[in-house]
Amino acid sequence: GFAITAQGTAEQPITIGSYGDGRAIVTGSVALSGARHVTVENLDIHGGGGIGVMIVDGRQFVTVRNCEVRNGLAGVQVQGADALSISIENCDIHDNDYAGIWFDGAIAAAGQEIRVAGNAIWRNGQQGILLNGSWVVVDANTVVNNGLSGLPGLSGIHVLGDSAIDPAGHHNTITGNTVAWQRDGSSVDGNGIMLDHWSGNTLVSGNLVFGNDGCGISVFSSS
Repeated sequence: GFAITAQGTAEQPITIGSYGDGRAIVTGSVALSGARHVTVENLDIHGGGGIGVMIVDGRQFVTVRNCEVRNGLAGVQVQGADALSISIENCDIHDNDYAGIWFDGAIAAAGQEIRVAGNAIWRNGQQGILLNGSWVVVDANTVVNNGLSGLPGLSGIHVLGDSAIDPAGHHNTITGNTVAWQRDGSSVDGNGIMLDHWSGNTLVSGNLVFGNDGCGISVFSSS
C-alpha cells in the first residue's frame, strides 16, 4: 500500500488512479492522512491485513471513487473531526472482516457533508456501513448480505454515538438505499437500518429494506 499526505488546491487538485486498461492493483492499505483536494480512483485495493482505505487526521475535500476495496480488515474508514467534503462514491466494497464503510468519530458540517453514494457494499463480516459520524449523507447505495462473521449486534446501516456527549451520530441522512439480507449472530439485531444509542436528528427516507434477520428499520434510544 501507500500513504498520501499531500495537499492540493481547488485549482490544482491531485488525482491518483489507474492509467490504461483495467484497475491498478494495490495490495495493502491506502492511507490519506491530512490530505486535501485529493481523489483516489479506479484502483483495486485488497488484502494486506489492514484497512483498505483510511481517511484520517484533518483531511478535507477527499474523494474515493470507482474503486474495488476487498479482503481487508475493513473496507473504508473515515476517522476524526474536520472530515469536511469527503466523498465515497461508486465503489465495490466487499469481503472485508469488519464493516464495509466505518465512520469512527467522523464529524463534518452543514454544507460540507460527507457523501456516501452509489456504492455496492456486500459480504462484509459486520455492518455494511457503521456510522459513528455526523453530517453524513448516505444515498443510493446497495448494502446487502453483510454480517457474515456471526457476531451479535450488527445491522446493515448502523448509526450510533458512543455517549450522551459524543458529537457523532447526529444530522445524518439515509435515503434511496437498498438494504437487504443483513445477518446477525443472535436474535437481538440484524436490522436493515438501525438508529441506535445517542444518535439523533437523522432523516431516513425512500429506502428499500427487506429480508434482514431483524427489523427493517429500528430506532433504539435515538432522538
